Amino acid sequence: MLGMLRKAKDQVTWGELEPETLEMILSKRAEKSGPGPHRLDEEFARLHFKIQDLGDLAKQIIGGEVDLQRLWRAGVKSTIRLHPPKGGFKKSTKRPYNSSGELGYRGREINRLAKRMI
Repeated sequence: MLGMLRKAKDQVTWGELEPETLEMILSKRAEKSGPGPHRLDEEFARLHFKIQDLGDLAKQIIGGEVDLQRLWRAGVKSTIRLHPPKGGFKKSTKRPYNSSGELGYRGREINRLAKRMI
C-alpha cells in the first residue's frame, strides 16, 4: 500500500485517522448495498460483527482486528463519498502538504480535514 500511496502522492492526501473520526464517517457517509436503509447503525454492528456500537467497530478497524475485506463482505460499499471541505481548501491543491499545500502525507491533521468533509 505504501508504494501505491507514493505513486499517487501528487493527487491525494492521507494520514492516520482517529477512531472518533472514523465513527463519524461510518455513521454519516458509509453506505450498505442491498435493500433497506443504506446508512450504517448500531444494529448493523451488532448483527454482522457482534459489537455494541459503531465506535467499537471503528476502534477495531483502526486496531486491525476487523479488516476492510470483512467489512465489504458484510455489505458496506467500498467507496465512501465525501463532500468538499467546508470553507474550502486552505492552501494550494497543487503543492505538497509540507510546503504550503494540500497533497501527500499529513499525519494526524487528516482528521481535521475529514471532519470538514463529512
